[in-house]
Amino acid sequence: SFPYDYQEDVYAAVQEWAKKGIELLEKEDNSNYGTSISGNDYILLDCTRLQKRREELFSYSFISPASARRFGVGSDGVIAVMSSDYADAEIRTFLSDGREEILNINALMCTSKFLYEGINSSKDFITVQTKAGVKKITPFGNGKIMSSCEVEAGKADFVPFGISRLKKEGK
Repeated sequence: SFPYDYQEDVYAAVQEWAKKGIELLEKEDNSNYGTSISGNDYILLDCTRLQKRREELFSYSFISPASARRFGVGSDGVIAVMSSDYADAEIRTFLSDGREEILNINALMCTSKFLYEGINSSKDFITVQTKAGVKKITPFGNGKIMSSCEVEAGKADFVPFGISRLKKEGK
């Protein structure tokens, strides 16, 4: 293990996330949110308070062990929620094998619930910056608990990234 200059901040953040996770696991949840909606589960990291954003936090060596079902927390991947200059939040989404996704609707739904219930419950809509641009989410709830949401993700493109752009440019 190498002593990085941000190591103490990361350890403190991980300890805080673990404490919050234990509190949430012990709390009875009747909100029908999570696996009952999408069948996916993610580890959501609140990186908004970290002073430094380092790529090492989003590396395979962190994501894969944390996502391992038998030895880690167990998830389909990791969502890192960060501050944004262009939206209410910025997210980076990683699959359990460490690959980063450009756009993940389930991650947008998880993030909107986190933002609605924890930060911005009075807003009519939430904006989230992704690798595919800023997306608008309209949450539905009682002002405290989000029961569902509508995601404006844009037109689906089933052609691998980059090829559709070349077609539009006439190449």
